Formats: sequence, C-alpha cells, structure tokens
Amino acid sequence: MRVLVVGTGSAGMRHLRTLARIAGVVPVAVPARGGRSEAPELSGFEAHGDLDRALATSPRAAIIATDSGRHAADAERCLEASCDVLVEKPLAVRADAANALVARARRVGRGLHVACCLRFDPGLVWMKEHLPEIGEPTLADAECISWLPAWRPGRDHGAGYAARQGEGGVLLDLVHEFDYCSWLLGPIRRVMARLENKGVLGLAATVEETALLLLEHDSGIALTMRLSYAVQPASRRLRIWGREGLIEWNGVVRTARRFDTAGEVIASTSWDDAAQMYVEQAEAWVGYLRRGEPGRLVDGDEAAMAVAVCDAAKQSASTQRWALLP
Repeated sequence: MRVLVVGTGSAGMRHLRTLARIAGVVPVAVPARGGRSEAPELSGFEAHGDLDRALATSPRAAIIATDSGRHAADAERCLEASCDVLVEKPLAVRADAANALVARARRVGRGLHVACCLRFDPGLVWMKEHLPEIGEPTLADAECISWLPAWRPGRDHGAGYAARQGEGGVLLDLVHEFDYCSWLLGPIRRVMARLENKGVLGLAATVEETALLLLEHDSGIALTMRLSYAVQPASRRLRIWGREGLIEWNGVVRTARRFDTAGEVIASTSWDDAAQMYVEQAEAWVGYLRRGEPGRLVDGDEAAMAVAVCDAAKQSASTQRWALLP
C-alpha cells in the first residue's frame, strides 16, 4: 500500500517514520518545498519533488502535512486523484473551505479524516470511559497554554505558519481542544470569546496569542477555556464536574484522575509514552484503508465543525456577542 506524505517538516517526518513500521505500507515523501527530495532525513524513503509526479504513481492514500493554509488545496488534489486522505489539523483555515472539502470527498467517494491525535491519548481515552461515573456533567474547564518559541527550539517562531495572518493564531493551532471537548461533551452550539495579542511574541496584531472562551454545548453544559502560546510554564488539562464528583486530565504530567464529591481520588491512570498515540492513530487509519473501520479517527464533518468553532470565536470577539455554530 503506497501512501504519500505531503510535507516533510516535523509532522510529515513523524508520519513517514510511523508508517514505515506498519507491515505492508510503503510511505512516499513529497516535500512541500522544491529541492528537499534529496534531503538527508529522507534517506531510505522514496521521495518525489512534485505532487503531480507522486500522484502519477497510483498511491492508495495521502497524508497532508503541509502548512495550514495549504491543507485544503493539497487535500483536494489528492482526493481528485482517488486517494483517501488524512489531513493534519486543522482541516482548513476557514469553515467554508473545510465544508467544501468535505463535500468534495463525498462527491468523489473517498474518505477524509483529520489527524487529531488526542483522540488516542491514553488519558483522554480513560476519561471518556470513566466519564459516566461522575454522573450528569454540570461544569467543565479546559486550558492549553504554552510558549510558542519552545515548540521548535532553534527556529524563528515568527517565520512559521503559526505567525501568519489568516493561517496562524492560537485558535487554529490548538483546535485539538475543540475536538476533544466535543468528543467528550457533545457538539458546541455557541461561543463567547475574547482574543488578545499583547505583543509578547512579536506576531502581527491580527494574529491572536491568547483566546479566552466560554462555550455552550448542545447538552447545555458550559465550558470555560483558555488557549495561549504566550505563557510560561506550560499547562494542558481538562476538568469536568458532575453530580457524583470530578474527573480530570493533565496532559503535561500525563495523569488522569477521578475524585468523589469530598475530593478524594478514587481512580487514576498515568502513562509515559506520549508518542504511542501517533502510532495508534496511524494504525487506525491504515485499518480504515484496509477494512473501512474508522474507530476513533476524526472524520471530515467533525473536523469542519472544529474549524467552525474557530470562526465563531473570531466573530464573537469582533462583535462582543455570542456567536452561534451552524
């Protein structure tokens, strides 16, 4: 099974190395920038410097790991070439483009999924399994705060896609949070947001460094959320309170715990290997390609809704009013 990996930055290289360990899969590198097909890190992989040339080799599927602003266009080209496609998050940089891509996948009869790897995080999987034990959820709180320059040490954080107007910003970069909160608590129906750029990172004024959000799910539960990549030290966690206690995930120290109403820990789990979720995601996608069973993979509709939450947050911030999801 030949699988193209379009884009050979950090995410693309991880996909190449992960696929190479799956029996029967031949990963094929397609660098996003010309001249990189001979790069030392691609030694041992078949590589093509042009996407059209790579598509002419009749691959079964493709992974899109280019910059966010290219996701929709690159995915569309692969869908039209009869590939099933897995796109790195976000699916697109606007909800209308994401919805158009979902519609295109349906028209050509090909699978479209998005690599929201936290669906395979051991702690969040444990949390979903044990969530009913706290009774009816009544309140939730999530945060993902970090320091953008630490994401890729040694590289200029202002030169990457995260800093570009219309492509970067903390909402799209941390779209994972909207996905896993919807997975656990159901669809989001409206958003109130405040977006900030205080010049901490030197990004363009229109690129948000921080987002403070209040989200309401279809179930009626309210979720507060803080997103930032202009803060140190890092923190990533989710807490959900129910009538029978609290359940908590901490993605930095890799623990998940359930508390009773007195605050006593009554169940917990921990894990060491953060990379395992990428392996399980790849295995799930290859399983889908072979058997049509998506498992916990995020489909195009779910991914488009997560982008719609980003759009709604921007609308709310500009109007200072609630923004409704479609």
